Amino acid sequence: MEQIDKQLSFKIRLLSLVSMILVVYVHAYTLDLNGFAGALTEHKNYNTFIQDFISHGIARVATPLFFTVSGFLFFIGFKPKAAVILQKLHKRIPSLLIPFLLWSAFGIGLYYVLQLFPSITPYFPNRIIRDMSSEQLLTTLILHPIPYQLWFLRDLMMLALVATAVWLLVKYLQENFLALLAIAWFADLDFGIFVSESLLFFSVGCYLKTNPVLLAKIKANYNFLPVLFAWVGLLVFKTELSFLGYENQVVLMLLHKLAIVIGFVATWRCINTVADKTRIINRKWLFSAVSPFFIYAFHEPLLTIIKKGLLIMLYSGTEITSLLVYLFAPIVVILASIVAGEVLRRTTPCLFQVITGNRDKPTTKQEHISPKQEPILVKTQV
Repeated sequence: MEQIDKQLSFKIRLLSLVSMILVVYVHAYTLDLNGFAGALTEHKNYNTFIQDFISHGIARVATPLFFTVSGFLFFIGFKPKAAVILQKLHKRIPSLLIPFLLWSAFGIGLYYVLQLFPSITPYFPNRIIRDMSSEQLLTTLILHPIPYQLWFLRDLMMLALVATAVWLLVKYLQENFLALLAIAWFADLDFGIFVSESLLFFSVGCYLKTNPVLLAKIKANYNFLPVLFAWVGLLVFKTELSFLGYENQVVLMLLHKLAIVIGFVATWRCINTVADKTRIINRKWLFSAVSPFFIYAFHEPLLTIIKKGLLIMLYSGTEITSLLVYLFAPIVVILASIVAGEVLRRTTPCLFQVITGNRDKPTTKQEHISPKQEPILVKTQV
């Protein structure tokens, strides 16, 4: 089995955790979203600016980062041979398919239980579980899960099926293939079975894995401040355009995606620098007690329920209430996810491993390393 540098493995873990926190804030909007123009509201104010800047700006790098990491890990040890391809697909069953079905079923069950209470039912106008036919339940389970963030797993499963074609195209077309995918992404085109964003960044992960020289360069420690300032500055500019009511969706889309590209680089450089210059990778709780995948799967529909509940209880018709719910509901959900995940890990470890796709096994003391240590090679689950 091919091996990767242990320190790189820890950086990927830290990157996944940071990205997962950002995903929660992507879903934290307390306002309707108006495409690339940000929050949908008649009047823009400090509330819409902050929510747009965070959820429609900073946090939007999370999904590309996830797909890149997934693509990189998928193509470790990959060869266009039947035995290798079948092995890779077989591993996707416990790591993707089973968690997808279990968490989707959990969402259906949770809604069904909540809808047993007449006072709560009106807050679920579009999905009354008890009124669904068998066909509708199956569609909800597989195609339109209640925990809507599961689309990421669904796309990954589809990408696994076309991974050989991706590998061949990346190997022989190199940057030309990525350029074509980037054009499709900037043009906001989709491919039916998965979105252009997922294919592009999954392919970027493949490209990084098949180009060890480039991988060595991105592992090098560069000054992250210039690209970080460029990213934040572009996000401020883009958010300000939306705040002023700028209506050209094409320009807003291009700025939005350019910011994602710059943010993609900035986030990695920040993570790389923090991991190399601190001892954060020795923090046992960070790698054994916190499960990025559990936060990902557990945070919705819990976040939506908590947001609705807080807005109902605290509503005063002011923007400050909306903003406070936006800022603090994700924190409550993240902490609840960490606690619930740790309880399950300790009380029902087998169940925890199944629902997290065997991603979050406890880390032993021997696995912790100092940034000053020489790289150690370890087997990595893909």
